[in-house]
Amino acid sequence: MACIELIDAAGSEGVDPESGLCQACHQINFLGLLTIGSYSAPCEVHKDTVLPNQLEIGTHYHIGTLRHIQRKASICSGCRLFYAAASPVDLTDDTILDSLITIRAQFLNHDQEVIEVVLNQDMPDELIVGGIVCTDLTSLDSRPEELTLPTAVIPPESTIVGREVGPYANLDYIRRWIRHCDEMHGGACSGQAGNRQTVQPKRLIDVVERCIVLAPSEASYFALSYVWGRDMIPLLTRETLERYSTAGGLGVGYDLLPRTIADAMVLVAELGGRYLWVDNLCIMQDDDKEKQHQVFRMDDIYRGAAVVVVVAAAAASDANANAGIPGIGAPRRRRGVGQRLETIRDLRLVNVPPRMLQAVDLTPWSSRGWTYQEAMLARRILVFTDHLAYWNCKVHAWSEELSRADGAPAPPNIPLAYGSSSWERRTQLRVPCNTTEYCEYVELFTRRDFTYEGDKLWAFLGILKLLAPRFPDGFIWGVPYECLDAALLWYRRYHCCHSISQRTIDCHLIFHNDGAYALPFPSWSWLAAYHGIEFLAPCNDAVVSEVVWHEPIKLRDGQNEMIFQKYKVNRANHIDHDADLAMASFEYGFLQLTAKTAKLTLRVESTYREQDDREMCLEATIHIASGESIGKIQVPQSFFRDATVAPGELMLLSTSFEHGDGHGDNCQCKRWRNAMLIEEDEDGVARRIGLTRIDLDDWAKVETAERRIVLG
Repeated sequence: MACIELIDAAGSEGVDPESGLCQACHQINFLGLLTIGSYSAPCEVHKDTVLPNQLEIGTHYHIGTLRHIQRKASICSGCRLFYAAASPVDLTDDTILDSLITIRAQFLNHDQEVIEVVLNQDMPDELIVGGIVCTDLTSLDSRPEELTLPTAVIPPESTIVGREVGPYANLDYIRRWIRHCDEMHGGACSGQAGNRQTVQPKRLIDVVERCIVLAPSEASYFALSYVWGRDMIPLLTRETLERYSTAGGLGVGYDLLPRTIADAMVLVAELGGRYLWVDNLCIMQDDDKEKQHQVFRMDDIYRGAAVVVVVAAAAASDANANAGIPGIGAPRRRRGVGQRLETIRDLRLVNVPPRMLQAVDLTPWSSRGWTYQEAMLARRILVFTDHLAYWNCKVHAWSEELSRADGAPAPPNIPLAYGSSSWERRTQLRVPCNTTEYCEYVELFTRRDFTYEGDKLWAFLGILKLLAPRFPDGFIWGVPYECLDAALLWYRRYHCCHSISQRTIDCHLIFHNDGAYALPFPSWSWLAAYHGIEFLAPCNDAVVSEVVWHEPIKLRDGQNEMIFQKYKVNRANHIDHDADLAMASFEYGFLQLTAKTAKLTLRVESTYREQDDREMCLEATIHIASGESIGKIQVPQSFFRDATVAPGELMLLSTSFEHGDGHGDNCQCKRWRNAMLIEEDEDGVARRIGLTRIDLDDWAKVETAERRIVLG
């Protein structure tokens, strides 16, 4: 009820003459939100002094739609702050303007909080668009002078204050971050703590001589992670190699190179570096042999970099190599109204951009497939967005807009909480089993997009190599042999049935025994899904296999190569045999299994279409011979061939459980039968059409027959 009252109040134009706040903002105790961690009593005791429905730190409070806040920004200082904090989003989009804005206290440092501003849309995940913190700036042009919060509440030595962020990146701050990490973090960030030996890139850019060079032994280098864009042209080719390898061959400024790469060279030189690795200039783009050799070692390249520079501009129009690095070659391309400084009840407050992960989530960079492993495998990341620069290493996370009030030269150590406790908070997942960890990596990865879908496995290869010690039996089409039963249980997050059968041009190119093969992704692997998958039971302990697995039909088995002849393509160059041996734990082929199958009837119930007009997805009911419905399944429209009823064959894969572990054949927790709808082609190879989960009692009514299946 309190939330409703707040929303209603937000629609009112009345402003309290004493505080200068609208009715909604007048109810907010800003000091209470920003210092709630300093109270010794439970939060419930102080809930009425913060917001009417305050129950615990992290609870959301509704303050109205963004449109209401926008309208009142001219008369209410609180709304001005909230509107400025939300302004990085597209303020011309009516859907966004009509979205509800909520705020919450979020831990920042010991007794300090930040007020997070959250955009709530009809989407699976909330969108944190900005924050509000205390500052001791007397204006946005001044430097920190004095604390604004009572020292009895917050000790000066631990206080973090907001600071002005200029149009250009503060390179002095960035040098300080690097120096502090070098001197204080030791092996944790330098890579010396691990035992794994990294492989040097073949080539690097010498930013001093402005040319391509063969990588010196043990050279320290920066690596660039950016979005190519559709108009990106190959830079390093056989034709350009000699010219680019000559001192000065890369030109000056933007005369030869895309702006992002040229800016990266300037940045590295300004930070005292000598070498830079950029894929388009350090890998021969017209040499398939070299490309595959280097792509297979991409994890070593990014893990071995002293710093990975991430370029994450927010606008889709800037998602290309010619956009430049915000704040380096040109002023930042800021959206919205920028920073606001407001005094509310004697508190000087300033809006700051969101945490690094949330800020990056607002950009096209976070949606691109290749950038997933580039950032995740890095030891130290320097991120440039339209608003500011962020630093993230294995120990700390820092950003330009926060500084220490005591003026100490060291960066503030606190943004671990607000700035994310390293990128690995999201990517180095702490989960109960290896299968669950694998599944969560896959789920995050498949939310990303590719210009060429055939690149998906290459772009995930570094993650597979990271996980390889946990799955000693290896992988087939990116799926661990040890958890095939659980890994086959994937489904699309949204209603879309676009699958590999409709994308035959998207193939994975590999070289084997002096031959090149363009292999389509198999229908049973998550690689065949277009975008965004989840797993029904992402843990082997929750799944009991109902099939007998046989040795797969693999490309690397000499006697099976004839089966793959139709996928052979002409390529002048072939990969070295040593790389071929190194790839032995990553296999390609068809699955073979003996399973129980059932011939059933499917009836169309409803239809869905993706926003990008991919193939229509139909939801169908599954019927046994008596006509009784035992479940539902989503299938592509093409399966029905313009009919509303069609026969189908379901293959029983496994049984999954509601909860717990340690299940067996007689376990009382058995709950579902997991079945795959399959269809065989003229060669007798079955392909996945859809996946369903059927109640145990309903499956008992099905008549099944056991047979051997080749699944492709």
